[in-house]
Amino acid sequence: MSGQPGIFGYLLAIAVLSSAALVNAQEIVLTRSGATCADDPNCINRLHPTIPMVARAESGERVVFQTRLTGIADGPPGSTIHSLSGPVNIVDTKAGDTIAVTIVSVKPFGSGTTTITGNSVLADQFIGEIGRSINWELGPDYATSEDIPNVHIPNRGFPGVITVLPGPDQIATYLAREHAGVAAGGRGQLPEPINAVPVDICGPESPIKEECVRTGPPREHGGNMDIRYH
Repeated sequence: MSGQPGIFGYLLAIAVLSSAALVNAQEIVLTRSGATCADDPNCINRLHPTIPMVARAESGERVVFQTRLTGIADGPPGSTIHSLSGPVNIVDTKAGDTIAVTIVSVKPFGSGTTTITGNSVLADQFIGEIGRSINWELGPDYATSEDIPNVHIPNRGFPGVITVLPGPDQIATYLAREHAGVAAGGRGQLPEPINAVPVDICGPESPIKEECVRTGPPREHGGNMDIRYH
């Protein structure tokens, strides 16, 4: 599973539920390191079943994800999005299991950006210049910006992306569906090895680079759902 906060950066505390109460749960911390996702061994921006786990958690243990900014850099549009923390192996689970988690808390780590991208379902209703960005200072209670004086937005942070890794059959289904959609004239994010992380599995030299699915669309396994957790 991986947690990522959309355009802002947060610390996520997630508890994996068991049938018993969470008592004296051990805390596992996935630290953030490096300047970019590519420099961080706990970060990925593509999904594939062969991506190795970076930690193990027992049912009932608490996992802290030190997440990153969503990931914007030079290269093909969206090629660095999203910077996800993980994945974490949940001990004694198997493919097809449903994993229940409780998001205990979400804490901002300083700053973030909102951008008018022009590629959402509401793009034709946006007012303003496509590509314009607003920089925010994220406090414990409010987000404020010098670009929009006297505005305080309550901090109600949540993970924009939370997912398990899809299996081989799911990957095949997604690729067939998404290639067909693009061929029919629709918009989609097909595999893109440039800026892909992990580079050894999904990068330009990998023999399976065209099997690594992007994190833009939500799918049956979860992903970029952008919904509040409570």
